[in-house]
Amino acid sequence: MMCGEKTNLNLSETGELLNNNMEKTHTDDLYTRINLERTYYEVNVAMATILKPNVSELRKIYYDYCKYKEFASVTPLHDAMMLNDDIEVIGYYDQGNLVAFSLMRLYDQSHVENIQFAWNYSNPDTRLGIKSLEAECAYFKERGFKFLELGLDAPYKREFDGFEVMGPL
Repeated sequence: MMCGEKTNLNLSETGELLNNNMEKTHTDDLYTRINLERTYYEVNVAMATILKPNVSELRKIYYDYCKYKEFASVTPLHDAMMLNDDIEVIGYYDQGNLVAFSLMRLYDQSHVENIQFAWNYSNPDTRLGIKSLEAECAYFKERGFKFLELGLDAPYKREFDGFEVMGPL
């Protein structure tokens, strides 16, 4: 089965996959989220909301991230993605230096979406990508949010507590 190939999946009424042992490990047509009520993570990394983001600094981290990951195609990082009122920029720090960020879109009091994560991979052994998502689950759950939307499916996302695939309308 090829990446992005469409298949019929057995979904529950809540959109949760009923069979996680699928041949397919990634698809371009399944949207995912974390049900925060089913998570018990703690904030275990140095993080803070960046109230006045330095766009140039974030772009440099994004560039380093895309280069390290060798992406064939990337989404442009527009100023509005970092500066709009509905966006919360969360910074992640290593020895006091900003090394990663997440752009979080707040839809309402129940739903937040991680629209972009980037990390300069200055210290890959820290597994900051995984730890940051766990921290975001804890942080937004504590603030009363119910769901953290993750966008398109990817194998690593399925490893998180509360992972769900959203069903059709």
